[in-house]
Amino acid sequence: MPLRRTLAVLAVVPVSGFAALSGHASAADCGTWKTEFGSLSGEGEALNTSFCSDAKGQEYSFEITCNAGSLNVRFMPQLEGEFDKVTLDYAVDGKSFPVETQFEELDGAFAADIDAKDRLIKAMKAGQGAVLTLKDVKAPAYDVPLAGFKKAILKLTRKCTQG
Repeated sequence: MPLRRTLAVLAVVPVSGFAALSGHASAADCGTWKTEFGSLSGEGEALNTSFCSDAKGQEYSFEITCNAGSLNVRFMPQLEGEFDKVTLDYAVDGKSFPVETQFEELDGAFAADIDAKDRLIKAMKAGQGAVLTLKDVKAPAYDVPLAGFKKAILKLTRKCTQG
């Protein structure tokens, strides 16, 4: 099912060619989970949780936006190619959580709507780290540290349920 909207890239990743619209104003800001307001393409301001990595071979950004109890989770590795639906496997502390994603060409995001109470989100809150693998896509596995994720996602979901 195609996502209802497209988001602008909220985290700057080296060589991405996108300008920062929010939180991660430079590569120096990468490596920390943050929750803050940022601009959404054509939709104004929204609260987002984001993370980016600029480690060699691990360039990506990750962002989550709340939408009425559902989380729009977007993983944006620096990949070229044409993709459609791709399974993204989140291995959180070694336990696998496959998620069917839709590729969004505008910003190179593998995106999915996930319930805020989904077992993947619970595992990420409790986890130390995740390894993300795009199934059937020639790409490296991406290491995503989860230190600070719980605090950031709780801030996002708390604000989301209030509005």
